[in-house]
Amino acid sequence: MKRIICLCLLNISILFAEEAEIFSPLRLESLIQDVLKRNPDLAATKERIKAAEFFQKRVQILEDPEFTVMRHDQPFGSTSNSPFTPKTRYTVTQEIPFPGKLSLKGKIEGQQVAFLKSENIATMQDLILESKRLFYQLYYYDTALEINEFNRSIISEFVQITFALYRAGEDSFSEAVKAQVELQWLDDEKLKLIATKDRLLSMINAILNRDAFETIGTPEALFTPQLSLNHTLLKWNSSQHNPEIKGIESRIGEQNFRKDLAKREYFPNFIIGSRFDHILGSNDTAWGVSVGINIPLWIPWKQRRDVQKAKALAKAYEDDLEGLRSTINGRIREILAKVDSLNERILLLESGILPKTLESLESGKADYQAGKGGFLTLLDTIRQYYQYQLDFELARVEREIFLAELERTIGINLGEIQ
Repeated sequence: MKRIICLCLLNISILFAEEAEIFSPLRLESLIQDVLKRNPDLAATKERIKAAEFFQKRVQILEDPEFTVMRHDQPFGSTSNSPFTPKTRYTVTQEIPFPGKLSLKGKIEGQQVAFLKSENIATMQDLILESKRLFYQLYYYDTALEINEFNRSIISEFVQITFALYRAGEDSFSEAVKAQVELQWLDDEKLKLIATKDRLLSMINAILNRDAFETIGTPEALFTPQLSLNHTLLKWNSSQHNPEIKGIESRIGEQNFRKDLAKREYFPNFIIGSRFDHILGSNDTAWGVSVGINIPLWIPWKQRRDVQKAKALAKAYEDDLEGLRSTINGRIREILAKVDSLNERILLLESGILPKTLESLESGKADYQAGKGGFLTLLDTIRQYYQYQLDFELARVEREIFLAELERTIGINLGEIQ
């Protein structure tokens, strides 16, 4: 009996746990943290950074020394009294680059690491933007379904009223049918909303690297209060924090270091060596040291062209940087204009259109029940109120998405702007 009771309690606890998971709210911060933790694209960029950091250390190390063993035997055709003495020679040589070459190679790879880090930041910010966009879109369709249900209840009430008036002979059957058609139109809208919501849920699961049918809670949206945004300040912050700008700047730095390295190749590398000789059949040995250089003989055709190549690429990246800054500047201006427009629209809908439309709806409902108002006018008011509710929620959601795009454009959160 105790075992049965324990099993029942366990099943009940599992059931409640699953139900709590299904109905647990979806919060934006939690979603962003999960995306950054689980998304494979971000993990891949971190591994590329690790690989580049290892290579940066590797290129600053000397090349391996060279060890040679050579045996000198009696030459062909020599006589027994030849002065040539057979021996074995052991040689070790090490090439040492001209001072500054290895450090420049490290700086070149350091710029590559900086570029990969900027890519990592860009990937992270893209994921945050996509998370915010999907979150607020999901909130909109959830809210739209609630608005749809609210208006369906209003229309259902009027369907009952119109049929009651029809049975009492105070209204025509056509108006009762029109009310039913309006209700069916809302049902059709509901099906469309549900389909779009399901698509958004699968997209959120995809960005979380989870199964497409995994349960996601109802979004709890927080809306940003109205902000005072200065275009000049935003433009300056974008030049300091935008990851694409930082990435191109690292490319310019890389080419400048490559130019310096190519100029340093005008100078020779040093080759030092040590030699040990052993005469065969005796205990006679000898040793020696050597110092040599390589000769940069082809400077006009090789090293100088490397310098010209690095200069040309640096100039190309500088042009890219100028174009990117202009694009970002225009995008900031465009977003600010849209945010200002949405702020005014939200205020207009919230403080003017919605309250007045609701007042008109209540007045029309009372007049219709008293037999004074027209049904088509009332039906039109209901549909207007439904659309204005959707417009209000859509404007709030679009504003949040544009603010998220603004943060992505400048490269930092709006609260961190200095």
